[in-house]
Amino acid sequence: MRPGQRLALCLALGLAPLQAAALDCAEPVTTADMSACARAELDAADTALNLAWKAALAHAEELDSYLSEGEEKTADALLTAQRAWIDYRDGQCEGEGFYARGGSLEPLLVATCKARMTRERTEELRTLIEVN
Repeated sequence: MRPGQRLALCLALGLAPLQAAALDCAEPVTTADMSACARAELDAADTALNLAWKAALAHAEELDSYLSEGEEKTADALLTAQRAWIDYRDGQCEGEGFYARGGSLEPLLVATCKARMTRERTEELRTLIEVN
């Protein structure tokens, strides 16, 4: 039973949901713990990426403000690149997860890959701002 289903069942039965033990990502014990920690790491990386994206897009739009009518926009190219990168990251990490296809290790491999690639993309976006 999934955690969300367990909570729904407890609420439907009028029971207080059981408190889960705090997850220690410094020393995860089970594969499920490792996957949860990897997911938390991905969430943090995604938050940083979103901040870098907003800054990079604002910078691109500022560069575009100096363009003449009809010139290709930096912001459009950046958006195209970001969309392609998301597809690439997701496909690459899905492939990495296939090394443990169907096993409990697959989500851990996928989340770890996505977190790594997301941190790398964040640095790429930050570099775009610094270079221009």
